[in-house]
Order: sequence, then C-alpha cells, then structure tokens
Amino acid sequence: MRLLAVALALSVAVAGSGAAVASGADARRTASKRCLPFVLAVKPKRCSRYRGARSPIRVQMGARTPAATPPANPTPPAPTPAPAVARLGVTAREWSLVLSRAVLAAGPARVQLQNLGEDAHNLRIERVGGSARLDVPLAEAGERSEGKGTLTAGTYRVYCALPGHEAAGMRATLSVR
Repeated sequence: MRLLAVALALSVAVAGSGAAVASGADARRTASKRCLPFVLAVKPKRCSRYRGARSPIRVQMGARTPAATPPANPTPPAPTPAPAVARLGVTAREWSLVLSRAVLAAGPARVQLQNLGEDAHNLRIERVGGSARLDVPLAEAGERSEGKGTLTAGTYRVYCALPGHEAAGMRATLSVR
C-alpha cells in the first residue's frame, strides 16, 4: 500500500515538474501522454521517450512471485535410525530363571544374565520349532554376562544349557512380537 502511494506521489511530482520545465517537443505533449520514468502496471508499457525501449524502472503491482527454486545442492535425507535394541535381563539362581519381561520386541536384542547362585550358569534362547537361537556365555557365581543377536517373532525357550540344569528347573518361556 505504501509503495502505491509513493509511486502515485512521484508520478504527480514528475508530471507537474515536467510541464513547468519542458521545452520544444516535450512542451507540445500533454501531461497525460508524457512518459514517466517508471510504469505502474503488470505489463510494462513502451514509451517513445526511451525510443521504443521499455522504461528503465518498473514497479509491478499484483504480479505473482516466481515459484521457489530448489537449492542447488539439496541436503541428503537423514539416515534412517537403527531400530531400538530390545533388552532382556535374566536372573539365575540355583534351579530357577527369572526374566525381566515375558514379551520382547522383534529385532535386535541384548540379553544380560546375572548369576546370583553359587554355581556357574549360561543361557540359551531357542525358537520353538525353529533353528534361531541366541547364546549368552557362562557366568560364574556373582558375575554378569551378555549376549547380543536378532530375534524374529515367535515363542522361545529360555534355559541354562549346562547338563542337568534345565531338568532341575532352570527354564522359562519368552514371546517375541
């Protein structure tokens, strides 16, 4: 709005001052036919004062802005984050296993065995009816050991793989979804 007011004020000032100072051929033209140094239009007009060329200054009102051009070097998309690692804690005592949770998310898994018993224990997680398995190494009394792997959806048997320990009660069931 301000731009329009300034442009109109300039056109009146230029037209008024041009009529007072004009001489020769310019004096014969009326103020309405005289060319202004700027044009208020969507399409610039040609003017005889500039010998068929367009006016040197153009102010276009109401014209559409050009569409934004994409940057020359677009940034590459952010890498897909790695899936969250599912964690499972297992506490082993003589002849029992206690899981920290009964259901685990499918995908990468981290299993930690805490041996609170007096004997050494290990852990094996085997898919029921399948060949997938994850082993956690032997943990001596009072020690902790850890195993990592990928678990697919299904039901898994969790047990101590040392001879006689599973039969003595060191077993549990885990669901992976």
